[in-house]
Amino acid sequence: MVTPGSTLLGRLRKAVLAGDPAARAEQVMEVGPSTVRADRPLAELAERLASRGLHTAVVTSPDGRRADMEARLTGQH
Repeated sequence: MVTPGSTLLGRLRKAVLAGDPAARAEQVMEVGPSTVRADRPLAELAERLASRGLHTAVVTSPDGRRADMEARLTGQH
């Protein structure tokens, strides 16, 4: 979940989204999820994910704004 300025507030997991449709995001989100920075080497990120048994990572800037990695990877940033 991000603000209109793209600052990360929390994470909504799939299992939560399949739950109570009347629940408010602020009630069910994971506050302060672990993030990585966009300038980290991909090999380092892959190793970090593998060592923790994870398949996804939330990428943010130092000020907590969501990073658009698809645009960065395709050179459209």
